[in-house]
Amino acid sequence: MHARRILANIVCLVALAAVPMLGGCNIFGWAMSAVPEHVKAQHVPPTTPMLVLVENRVNPGSMVAESDELTGFIMDELATYKVAPLIELKKLYELRDREAGIDKMTITQIGKAVGAQQVLYVDLQRLNVGETEPGIPAHGRVDATVHLVDVKTGKTMFPTMGQADWPINLETAISDSIQRTNAGALREAMLRKAGTAIGQLFHDYTVM
Repeated sequence: MHARRILANIVCLVALAAVPMLGGCNIFGWAMSAVPEHVKAQHVPPTTPMLVLVENRVNPGSMVAESDELTGFIMDELATYKVAPLIELKKLYELRDREAGIDKMTITQIGKAVGAQQVLYVDLQRLNVGETEPGIPAHGRVDATVHLVDVKTGKTMFPTMGQADWPINLETAISDSIQRTNAGALREAMLRKAGTAIGQLFHDYTVM
């Protein structure tokens, strides 16, 4: 029995010594990378009614459908983590219907009109899906900026330190899987990813 135990220990030592030759660094590197990473929120908003407002700041009449879709994805992320009570989108739609000059209203005016105490404002600057041929995407890109406004004071609560907006820039890599994807599906997936990224600014999360 004693001899068998010694033999087992020798086998184990030989196996460990062989790890570097078998790509041990990669094995240990994978083990380290597999450890979950806890990411803290960039900003924790107050738990007061929040309006999520997405538009193209330069031309509010453009990308309306895309802005509404991104709004939904952001709200899903915020609601899942109970970041703050959210103003229903129908209140914003009702305001659009009765206020012909809504494009001229300030962020705080819109917030007050729908009963919000803070507005998460997203400027959707670009959503582009390039195609190698009709319907076949080659690459995609989303560019947006984010800031959180206190409706009562009009001051920016996030970002701080004098930064006007927080940039969100997402770009797909060209791959066979993307080229097999429908362009519309890729556009939706990129908006969903952007919505998640924006929501994650305001709650802790874990990266696996």
